[in-house]
Amino acid sequence: MADIPVYLILGQLESGKTRFMKETLENPNFTEDEKTLIIACEEGEEEYDELFLKRARSQVVYVEEMEELTTEFCRKCQREYKPDRVMIEYNGMWPVAYILNLKLSPTWMLAQIITQVEAATFPTYYANMRQLLSEKFQVSQYVALNRCTDETDLGAFDLAVHRTNPRADIDFVYTDGRVEAAPPFLPFDLSAPLIEIGDDDFGLWFMDAKDDPAKYDGKTVHFRAMTYRTPKFPRDYLVPGRFGTNCCAEEMQFLGFVCKYPNAARFKNDTWVWVTAKMKFEYTEAYHAKNIVLYAEKIEPAPALPDEQAIVMI
Repeated sequence: MADIPVYLILGQLESGKTRFMKETLENPNFTEDEKTLIIACEEGEEEYDELFLKRARSQVVYVEEMEELTTEFCRKCQREYKPDRVMIEYNGMWPVAYILNLKLSPTWMLAQIITQVEAATFPTYYANMRQLLSEKFQVSQYVALNRCTDETDLGAFDLAVHRTNPRADIDFVYTDGRVEAAPPFLPFDLSAPLIEIGDDDFGLWFMDAKDDPAKYDGKTVHFRAMTYRTPKFPRDYLVPGRFGTNCCAEEMQFLGFVCKYPNAARFKNDTWVWVTAKMKFEYTEAYHAKNIVLYAEKIEPAPALPDEQAIVMI
């Protein structure tokens, strides 16, 4: 049996989830004759009326309590409705980890995670419920900021999402119907003679340089990191980096580029340092390929970051 795609739609109440799902299901570029099962975990002002459901060949099931959303519930839905795809409108106050850790029906496969945010309420939610929003941004491939106006602080939203998830695509959806894609995001100035990499931006810088190393060839950067080296390293090589993960502690990995610095062997592992280095895109035996190599101009002791800030998201 073919896999049945599941689309998980996240966002706070009245953020535009239902409208987004209705517009998507009525878009001929997305749907033809497929049968869709909608699992709605909260009810807002926008509803799934009977005319829409008939027109979109969709059926809706409402879930009021998180504990009702179980593996057996999903299997029962598959047996009863036999959908070609599933769209889950998730309750904005429920932890995202619950649905991500849930074993769905055997043929259901999570295809995409999308977050909807309402522009007017975003500053309040982000100030008071940052963790709830950040966990949504972290796992989403696409994030939309709805009901934007010319006064909306797009930059603040862009920064909030991309510092959590550098790879997320962002659209700004205006009240007049305009849709604008967020420009490529970098929270540091690549044209500066010395590029300052903030502690919160290390993961974004590392991933961007890894994906597009030629862009950084010849750039000079300054950042805080931990030192790492093995006995196999020559005395003048180490790796300054940070521990990072894209979901959980079990998938933690050390992120860093090989760095050349005189007498690098004197730095013990896990020592926090400030690094000022020129980045070069070149072949090195450490990678057996072309990649970024750091040529440090200065490495100095630095205060350690608190444990809760030392881990970066990638």
